[in-house]
Amino acid sequence: MEKSVRLAKGLANLGIGKDILDKINDVTVWQANKRVKEIKDSKEKLPQQGLVTGGVEGAPPVDAGKQGKHQEGHRNNEQSLEDKSTWIDGENGVRETQEAWEKGRWAENREGTVKEYDTGRVIGSDGVTTEIKVHIDGKGNIHGCPKIPPKEE
Repeated sequence: MEKSVRLAKGLANLGIGKDILDKINDVTVWQANKRVKEIKDSKEKLPQQGLVTGGVEGAPPVDAGKQGKHQEGHRNNEQSLEDKSTWIDGENGVRETQEAWEKGRWAENREGTVKEYDTGRVIGSDGVTTEIKVHIDGKGNIHGCPKIPPKEE
C-alpha cells in the first residue's frame, strides 16, 4: 500500500488528473481492506488461504494456508505428506507467530528469511517446545511453527 501512496503523490506532483489519482487511491484502499482477517480466538480454525492477523501492531500478516499446516485438524495439516510440528491443543499460533516476528532474532545463516524466538512457555504439541520459527515470503507475509526438534531414529 505504501508504494501506491507514494506513486499517487508523485503523479500529483507531475500534474496527473484528479480522476486518475482518485482511482489509484480507491484501489489502494480496497486492497488494504480485503486482504487481512483478524483472528481473535487462538483455537479458531484458519481459512485455507488468505491473510490473517492476531492483532500484533507492526507485525506482517500471516499466510493462513501455510500457517494451517501447523494447526491440528486444519485441512492443510491433513494434506501434508510430511510430519509437521503443530501448535499445542489445536491452537492456530497466529498471535504467537506475529509476536515472534517482532521480538525474535534472525536464525543463523537465514538472515532476512527466518526468525526464531523462545517464548519461555510450552507452545508445541510435543509438550516441551517453547521456541517458534517464523518464515517470511517474498510478498512480506509470514507463517510460523513450533521449533520441534526432528525425531532421532
